[in-house]
Amino acid sequence: MSTTQTPEAPATGMPQMPPPVAEHAWLERLAGEWKTAAELQCMPDQPPMKTVGHDSSRMLGGFWLISETKSESPEMPFGAIFTIGYSPEKQKYIATWVDTMTSRLWNYEGEVSDDGKVLTFHTEGSCPMEPGKTMRFRERIELLTPDHKLFTSAIQGDDGEWRTCVTVHAHRAK
Repeated sequence: MSTTQTPEAPATGMPQMPPPVAEHAWLERLAGEWKTAAELQCMPDQPPMKTVGHDSSRMLGGFWLISETKSESPEMPFGAIFTIGYSPEKQKYIATWVDTMTSRLWNYEGEVSDDGKVLTFHTEGSCPMEPGKTMRFRERIELLTPDHKLFTSAIQGDDGEWRTCVTVHAHRAK
């Protein structure tokens, strides 16, 4: 008698786990190896900082995109892990972000645009330019082509206007 189980034949008493849904499949478009060029506008009266790097993204079980970003610029060493999934219960995309510059675990919720090209996340947290002040953040991943994606991060000011502070162009590594 074999004890090997397959998804088609779950063990007696074990419920069949739900498979990934179409929203999970959307994330597969982001998987792969990417070369990145970033521009960071930390202070409005200062020129933007520029850096290049690499993003390595893979799917985990068809449910999660795990993305690791590393800067290749010695003047600004940086690393981050971005996880993105979809919650059928919330009917929203969910994400987390950790990086080498802060001790905060960022949590996001978002949605894909009707045209299927832009994934937008929202969260609240401490403003890096004004420590201790809670602000609203908006992160967007736009699929410009299958081999070019644009990531932007914006902070909502006291006046209600969104100010983009990070812009990252990523091209698939060949």
